[in-house]
Amino acid sequence: MTNAWKPKAWIAALLAVFTQAFAFLYVGKVRLFWIYFAIGILANIIDKFNGSYVVLTLVLVCPIHAYILAKNYVASSERKWYTRWWCIPVTFSTVFVSFFLTRSFLYEPFHIPSMSMHPSLKVGDNILVKKLGFGNYGTYGFTFWNPGLSNNTEIKRGAIYVFYPPNKTTPFVMRVIGMPGDIIEIKSGFVYINGAQLPIKAIADDNGGTRYEERSQGSLYQILRKPELAINDLPKTTILINTYFLLGDNRDNSFDSRFWGTVDSKHFVGEVLYIW
Repeated sequence: MTNAWKPKAWIAALLAVFTQAFAFLYVGKVRLFWIYFAIGILANIIDKFNGSYVVLTLVLVCPIHAYILAKNYVASSERKWYTRWWCIPVTFSTVFVSFFLTRSFLYEPFHIPSMSMHPSLKVGDNILVKKLGFGNYGTYGFTFWNPGLSNNTEIKRGAIYVFYPPNKTTPFVMRVIGMPGDIIEIKSGFVYINGAQLPIKAIADDNGGTRYEERSQGSLYQILRKPELAINDLPKTTILINTYFLLGDNRDNSFDSRFWGTVDSKHFVGEVLYIW
């Protein structure tokens, strides 16, 4: 059979080292490509949030599996388009670009490293952030386009956002309490907006402190107060246009706008949509 084609085992193994799932397209196993692709996504999520090295297992398993399949491949005169040399880089690039654009413009996961948003967000929690419309586009700590907030209604009082505090390069996650034009004041740890205290109600003891329900406009959420800690009050302060005042829900143990001031709208990354 003069036109018979068979994948080269060494090429299959080499592709699997660098592209894992995509090597199975070269050996003509589309179903295995999707299986390993799904496993690869899951492994990356596990590694990102648990600090493990599951992806390394794929780097070892995929080359061996691809090599065996190529060795045992039955030569055929019909060569599928996805087994050709150009398919791997094109497909890999398409998937990578789609993933990069999704993280940059639409949704991005983050990990909670501190207690500043307890009890709403706990250390080790993961969050999914909606980025579209906030105008601060990039990923992995790199911003490549920042046209600014598309609509001021994107930011709502009482909602939780990821943002960059003034003169900081690490993203923070906190709750918007003060809006542009508000006069905000904090006395004995309690928040006053335009002269009215945000309504609160004690609901439970929590780790040596008291957990409260606080209501800010249409949002109802929980905060934690620990009287034995130093209270960080704030004199009456007017919030300027296009800036916002953010607080951690762990009110007496949070590094927030009481320390570094308000946050410009162009420094918001997005709104927290989902917690797990």
